[in-house]
Amino acid sequence: MVSASEQLQPGTEVLVTPLAGSPGAPEDNVRNIQVMELLVNNTCNSSFAVSVYNPADLILHPAAADVSESPLPTTAVANRIPDWNGIWRDTGFLFGSQIVAAGIIYMLPESVSNWSSEQKKNSFKKYSENVVNPGIDIDKFYINYILHPYWGATYYIRARDRGLDKVPSLVYSTLISAMYEFGVESFFEKPSIQDLIVTPVIGSFFGAFVFEPWREAIKSKQVLRWYDHAILIATDPVGVLSLGFEKMFGIKSSIMVEYTTPQLQARSNGSGIKSKSNRFGVVMQFPLNGLK
Repeated sequence: MVSASEQLQPGTEVLVTPLAGSPGAPEDNVRNIQVMELLVNNTCNSSFAVSVYNPADLILHPAAADVSESPLPTTAVANRIPDWNGIWRDTGFLFGSQIVAAGIIYMLPESVSNWSSEQKKNSFKKYSENVVNPGIDIDKFYINYILHPYWGATYYIRARDRGLDKVPSLVYSTLISAMYEFGVESFFEKPSIQDLIVTPVIGSFFGAFVFEPWREAIKSKQVLRWYDHAILIATDPVGVLSLGFEKMFGIKSSIMVEYTTPQLQARSNGSGIKSKSNRFGVVMQFPLNGLK
């Protein structure tokens, strides 16, 4: 294990130049492959660790006996490792906020909530009937096609900030939407078919193409104004609550970025080193703490 404290910008290209080991039996050449050079273009504070392991998945062919040239430098591939503990905490916050939201809607007049006095009175009795009979709701346009997509976008952003890729973030938004529709809302009305579609699909679209680029543009600024902070809060309100909770209890969240080199490529056509997988034997994990 080789570790050091360096400065690294997330997404920075890392180059690794491998060097064949000392002469000897062909098997030894494979086992002794080491990292000769690590080039990092660093621009912000972060710590990292580099692990060098025996590439057991490499096969040596007889033609590799003459290893006179080093392979070409290989660009490492970055894979983000999600903060699953943070995702579970966020899900708990979302569940709690849905209960609070249902309580607020419960107090609103029927003209806004579309929940009649009878529905509110018989909510627990109606749950088992409602939850298995989704239907088309008659909510106002701004509720179905503005507020619901907005919340779907915030679910997407929360997942992205925890390290999930785009498709898993869409899935997460879908699951959180379903948790509300088949959860607290089913106490008062049937799960809404259009909400189950509009909230995650349109919401994730806005999250990916509006909220996320907007947030990245703000984060790239040297100095943030009050309205920049307001936008960051509005596009990720659950993240603000979650971050406050983590600071209060001293919880450190981290998204790990794992760098692995692609399949080994040799300069000489005579090289007989081939790889069964797309890993060469170098794994680097970068904790991105506090980069929100």
